[in-house]
Amino acid sequence: MLFNFIDAMKKGMSGAELFNLVNQAALKASVDGSAAIDMAALEYSKDKITMGAERKSAVISPAEAKKTAYHEGDLSSVSYNCISSLICICVR
Repeated sequence: MLFNFIDAMKKGMSGAELFNLVNQAALKASVDGSAAIDMAALEYSKDKITMGAERKSAVISPAEAKKTAYHEGDLSSVSYNCISSLICICVR
């Protein structure tokens, strides 16, 4: 089901845009406390990319900032340690 959604979304998207879609879904899943990306996270990321970010408030809570920092740190450490040129995606 998730692959069908991504397959439908990839038409007209560059590799970087597709990576951004999955990365935003991974961030949303992490914030929601999920162990993996689900359809709700993918749909949220699609809406966020096409319509812009949701403006709840301008202040980020310390807990959310910590989750985002862990996520971005994981991405950079995986990218640093990947030997091949394949895209590596890590979901916390």
